[in-house]
Amino acid sequence: MKSNLSDNEKVLLRLIALHQPVSRIELTKPSGLTAASVTRIVKGLINDGFISETGRVYGSRGQPSILLTLNPMGAYSFGVQFSQNQVTLMMTNLVGEEVGFETLPIPEASVTSICDTVNELTNKLIEAAGCDGDDILGYGIAVPGNFSTKPRRLLQHELFPLLVNCDIDTEFAERLNYPCWIENDATSAAIGVKQAHPSWQDFCLLHVGYGLGGGIFIDGNLYTGKHGNAGQFGALFPYDKDRPTGQDLFRHLQENEIDVKDFSELESFGADNLAIHVWIERAAKQLGEAILNVARIFDTTRIILGGLLPAEITTILAHKAEKHAQKLRTTEANYFPGPLPTICVVGSEMGKIGTAWLPIHRNIFA
Repeated sequence: MKSNLSDNEKVLLRLIALHQPVSRIELTKPSGLTAASVTRIVKGLINDGFISETGRVYGSRGQPSILLTLNPMGAYSFGVQFSQNQVTLMMTNLVGEEVGFETLPIPEASVTSICDTVNELTNKLIEAAGCDGDDILGYGIAVPGNFSTKPRRLLQHELFPLLVNCDIDTEFAERLNYPCWIENDATSAAIGVKQAHPSWQDFCLLHVGYGLGGGIFIDGNLYTGKHGNAGQFGALFPYDKDRPTGQDLFRHLQENEIDVKDFSELESFGADNLAIHVWIERAAKQLGEAILNVARIFDTTRIILGGLLPAEITTILAHKAEKHAQKLRTTEANYFPGPLPTICVVGSEMGKIGTAWLPIHRNIFA
């Protein structure tokens, strides 16, 4: 497997990703390396398949410079997402392009059931892509909830009781075919946003999943806190009250005799469904309050609303939440000076992208 890159190799790969196509001489100044070092390291990265030579640029004098780009087929990674009843596996290449995607049902959301299904899907996707197993960097795994200190254990989660208190890093690593990196679902989605929008340096993602989580980027760097639990925006709303979360939506629908237990089942309902409409109106007001609080705490450039809800519901929810935040900020009790951060909306695909991108992010771009 391609891993254990040196710090200088990572520096050059980041610069090539940011400025491609780029010549060797253009990499010397921003990397702080000598021309000879750049030439030597680039040769190794070409031999390992991470980068490719792609054309020439002609100057006024001397030999033409050969341009470098990332080689999409230089490495691959997988993203694992799971619900109570299914596992999805996305395969991506070195430039973040989707290579393959598969879904299978699982009998239960346990480590063994999830890993057995992931290994089965892995073999299927590798065969379909026609790539070598040595080109696989590993798995990113998105889990709902937060972690205890080392060894990391998933904290109490009523929808995933078989995962609670297991040594999550060790137990997944022992059962999977390749190395794995585990983050909560909100952080994984924030990594997906950053991969899709590399110029966004500062943002906070409000992630409406089973709970209300958050993903944070500051000065272009992911911030997860001491124990990987930064962004617990759901703590703004007491657990014994109505909350702007997927779990709360499922409860609300069941109280209205609509039997929905997971996000995949919401696709058959529109935002004009009366029970969903009522929930959106209430949740939007709560998210408007959250937007103001996050803006005060982080003073960020963008606040992004995303998560696991269907795109139509997320879009309407974000629009109403922004309107409520704008209204609330002018009141005496909630006065907010200056403009609010830009409010953006992203779809559930950001979680898939970010989870699949996680091994590449950790090996190269972190």
